[in-house]
Amino acid sequence: KIPFGDATVLQQHFKPEEAEVSLGRSDFDEDRTRWLGLNMTGEELEAVLLDMEDSIWFDDATSEVEVSFVLYNMNFDALTCVRIVVVQSRSGRLRRLVTAQSHLLHIYVDDSALPRVLDAVFLVQLVVLLVWEIWDLIRTCKQHRGKGLVGAIGRYCNVWNLVDWATVIAGAVLVLQYLGLQGRTS
Repeated sequence: KIPFGDATVLQQHFKPEEAEVSLGRSDFDEDRTRWLGLNMTGEELEAVLLDMEDSIWFDDATSEVEVSFVLYNMNFDALTCVRIVVVQSRSGRLRRLVTAQSHLLHIYVDDSALPRVLDAVFLVQLVVLLVWEIWDLIRTCKQHRGKGLVGAIGRYCNVWNLVDWATVIAGAVLVLQYLGLQGRTS
């Protein structure tokens, strides 16, 4: 990706990477956006497509076209956002990439207790590790008061304590992402 004013655009000399497309910002021109609804009749769809064709929405200045749509999979109770991005290089070559991102609407598919128990064990382990590390930090600071705060923290900071804090932080990020996803899909 390369910066272009306030926007970020895909480089046109190389095939776009999946991460560039799936994580990229969707800056688009509202005046050139067309919605094709499932409740539209065949005549309405044809009218929108003919209007797009007549308005020359794809011209020599167009460098990127994105088509996005959302699908619902009732077998897995999941939403999938499909993005098709076509990038036109300066030489006229069209490069395309299709990405799909799926989100389960309900993380617990059946009434089995095992996934819920495993999630509870994971949360308990995170909380115990957090409490243990805070207690260890306070104990180390009290034992090494004479060396000052920097000396006490220097004594506390070893590889295994850093691994523990990284585990707590990564676990907290996972829990927050899960809660955010559940909030957006419910």
